[in-house]
Amino acid sequence: MSTTSVLPTTAVVFVAVLLGITPASPGQEPSPDRYQSVAAPYLEYPLPKLLKAVPELKGLAPAENQQQLPVLLVRVGDIIQDSAKKLPNLTSREEVIQTRLCTNPRSYGGCLDSEQRREFNYLILSHRNNENTGNQLEEYRTDLKNRRIDPADLESGAPKSQGFAAMWLLFSPSHRSESDFRYLGQQKVGKHGTTFIVAFAQKPDAVRLPGEILLQGRSLPVWYQGIAWIDQSSSQIIRMRTDLLAPQADIHLQRLTAEIQFGEVRIPRVATALMLPMEVDITLELNAEVSKEVHSYSNYRLYAVETRMVP
Repeated sequence: MSTTSVLPTTAVVFVAVLLGITPASPGQEPSPDRYQSVAAPYLEYPLPKLLKAVPELKGLAPAENQQQLPVLLVRVGDIIQDSAKKLPNLTSREEVIQTRLCTNPRSYGGCLDSEQRREFNYLILSHRNNENTGNQLEEYRTDLKNRRIDPADLESGAPKSQGFAAMWLLFSPSHRSESDFRYLGQQKVGKHGTTFIVAFAQKPDAVRLPGEILLQGRSLPVWYQGIAWIDQSSSQIIRMRTDLLAPQADIHLQRLTAEIQFGEVRIPRVATALMLPMEVDITLELNAEVSKEVHSYSNYRLYAVETRMVP
């Protein structure tokens, strides 16, 4: 069986635009070696410490060993590879609530609490390439007049994050060697019943396309760790939580957490159901401020790149 590499078109898994922050050490960008030396990933934590770090794991029935992990990763990878090949160009309605909390009014530049609600079109485009380079996913948003929004445009007040549909690609066969994995056990999750739980941590020196932070015109790489909840019957990833592999003191970034809920979506003229983001909660701790974004997605439909939308 041939293997198709499915990668974002840019180095973006998440894009986080950090507003008005000057790095503590100008000119020094995070490197894999420095990143690895900061802290152990939480997949290495003993269970009590892990439950404290990731409270969403409450009720976890711990695994006795790792014997199920290889087969589970293969099943999930096969589903992802097949789904990625079938993914059409899509658009959806995106509602975003952005909240900015000031925890220290005397912080650098000053700050005020604020909240705004906005609506966008969110696009997920699948570019078909040959089998040597693989398919590519591109994700971005437009305003309701279909004008593309640049997340680095500070004047637009655009949401700080994008790239959510591509997150399950971390488990794809072409990316699996870039992370360490640990089978944590099983947990009951709503209508899905009992799910398999797998933790992962990227290996910075192995990642070809790391996440990206946009900071004052510079692009800085970031690496992730996280948890995936996997439906036992379908082997689909139904939920993910991602965190920074370690805080980045250079740019005063303490936390970047994303909690992604995937749902089964059936679209007219598409033969199979698709697992797509339904809600994404982002928490960003930067300097003395906490920023939150809640992204909700609805009305997924086919998208024609020529700007014609199919109802």
